[in-house]
Amino acid sequence: MQNLTFVVDISQHLNNLNKMLQGCKRLVTQYYDTIGCMLKLSLWKTQLSGDDTVHFLCLKSMRTTGLNIDLNQYKDKITESLREFQQRFQIFDQLETDFQVFFSPFTLNASDLPVDLQLGIIDLQCDSNLKTKFVLASLGTFYQYLFPGYQ
Repeated sequence: MQNLTFVVDISQHLNNLNKMLQGCKRLVTQYYDTIGCMLKLSLWKTQLSGDDTVHFLCLKSMRTTGLNIDLNQYKDKITESLREFQQRFQIFDQLETDFQVFFSPFTLNASDLPVDLQLGIIDLQCDSNLKTKFVLASLGTFYQYLFPGYQ
């Protein structure tokens, strides 16, 4: 019964993640932000290590019945899940700099970028009209303003 309560809790969390990863007309950076759920896994691992079940409501309710539940076994499952997520989404780590260029072009240091992007980013950063549009528009809409000048 204890294991079932943990499975219910973790399934609910993963189901929420699954819903956030679905849908069309989303930018890859939005998926990247969603994958940040690995931080949640790290938090849960730490909390379970500290005997805290605050984010596992079914497991928490099982513990209130007076049963002594070894949370380390669930911490180990979270650790396995974290490793699996890191392996599956390692491409996002490799693309993180590219994403920064995409969703934060006005705060980047051009010298930190590949040579073929440096002058274009400086031109973009010096365009006050585009800078204003970046602040006011959604990310997807902003990039419509770049064509045909920035390709």
